Amino acid sequence: MAGGGDKTLRASLAAALAARPGFAGITPARLTALPAKGLVHDHFAVSGVAIDGCAVLLRVPRRLPTGLSAADFLAYEAAGFACAAPSGHVPRFFAIIAPAPGVPCGALLVESVAGRPPRLPGDMAAISTALAAIHPLPMPAPAARAPLVDHCDPVAATLARHESLPRALPSVA
Repeated sequence: MAGGGDKTLRASLAAALAARPGFAGITPARLTALPAKGLVHDHFAVSGVAIDGCAVLLRVPRRLPTGLSAADFLAYEAAGFACAAPSGHVPRFFAIIAPAPGVPCGALLVESVAGRPPRLPGDMAAISTALAAIHPLPMPAPAARAPLVDHCDPVAATLARHESLPRALPSVA
């Protein structure tokens, strides 16, 4: 997947956004690639537009988990945002940008949160507060949990996922 500064990706993202209500006139110049901090997503700040008074951000998958299509992965992430939203500790989810030529993995349109990435160990109290607000949220009924994975044994599932990861991942600048 192309990196955050790729001009073709920015042009495709701008075109996808410009087709949405409230985003007319969005150009690639109004998308600012944010520094890459993780392995899975690129992030782009969208200048000059807000949704319900919130600045917006594009969350663009760089790679997809094994076995999931781009559309399924976006639906999975959107469901995660929706489940955690009542905690008040996650960005607001606004929309899915469907996979398309130039944006093969699609994107999520979410609230842009001002601030900085956590710094450890100093920010552990804030992380703990957020997790403490998310974890007691009621679980949806089993039939309503899809597309989120419903593990009978979450510890074993987490261990299996960890063991399936490549031993050496490319570094992120």
